[in-house]
Amino acid sequence: MTQEQGTGHTGLFAQDIRQARDLAQELGRSGDLPALEEGAWGVEVDEAATLDHVLGRLGTGEWTGLAFTTRGTHVLRTVAPDGLRDTAGTVVERDTVYELRLWQPDGGPEPGVAAHELRWLNGSGCAEIRVYTSPRADGAPAGAGTGAREAAPPGLPPESCWYRRNRYLEHRSASRSGAAGPFLATLLERLGAAMGYTGDAYAALLARSSCVSADAGHSVHPNYAGLHDPAVRPLVNHGPLLKINARQRYATDAPGQALWARACAAAQVPSQDFVSNNAVPCGTTIGPLTATRLGVTTVDVGVPLLSMHSQREMCGIWDGMWMSRALAAYWLGA
Repeated sequence: MTQEQGTGHTGLFAQDIRQARDLAQELGRSGDLPALEEGAWGVEVDEAATLDHVLGRLGTGEWTGLAFTTRGTHVLRTVAPDGLRDTAGTVVERDTVYELRLWQPDGGPEPGVAAHELRWLNGSGCAEIRVYTSPRADGAPAGAGTGAREAAPPGLPPESCWYRRNRYLEHRSASRSGAAGPFLATLLERLGAAMGYTGDAYAALLARSSCVSADAGHSVHPNYAGLHDPAVRPLVNHGPLLKINARQRYATDAPGQALWARACAAAQVPSQDFVSNNAVPCGTTIGPLTATRLGVTTVDVGVPLLSMHSQREMCGIWDGMWMSRALAAYWLGA
């Protein structure tokens, strides 16, 4: 956007930013979140970086993080140029690592840096991200002086941002406002009461209800076909995924499978099964949380993606349309 293009909207944009900042600061004061701080962030990208290159550029200070490997996910305790060890002291073999996420607690020893993170994905390279404690008029982090970075990485000046200081990796589902919190249960209970359903009548209402938890799923990636179940091979543009896991990392059960099959048949769209490889840790969704808290029949489905959680996710145009039609059929009572 040029300066002339942006001039007419500057006031409105600044007002929106101030409102967002004020709301976030109020949440911080309530004790739910750390205090909101103003700063800047910058990123360096090296698309040709190998794992050895990434480990060689770690520098000083403590590093921790996660290593995603063909043999499972490791929470790392020791990260150094000469190797990786997890919290159990096990050496993580480099040739099994396909994704690495590293960060320094409290931003590391570099002055003026509140957060420092490295992410590497096999075949896509590395991104190094810094959050600076505050912006400065010349674009460098405030507080930069002796021994500190005087300017941002070449060609990538930092942009202003707000940030919160979280020392630990947190899964915020188990909180008052998270996915495992009471919001949905309380909302449904109050709606039921307004409709005359209380006590046993409300419990019976939930028992004959259903829920579709819809997001995304893994399509077979040609570079990592060995990480998928050998018999179940979902593909992009071949229909939405029905996500199944024997350990209930997905909430889908037999009644849920039948529910989804009816919806897809009514909408005349294809559907595929996704079953995770037992040798690879399986993610999860809000589906099991909903099913556990409410006792409602829940089915997990998703649009098939290539390279989920990577820098470049990809999906097919047909799958999104088919998902929309299947959900419409479900809402109409299929």
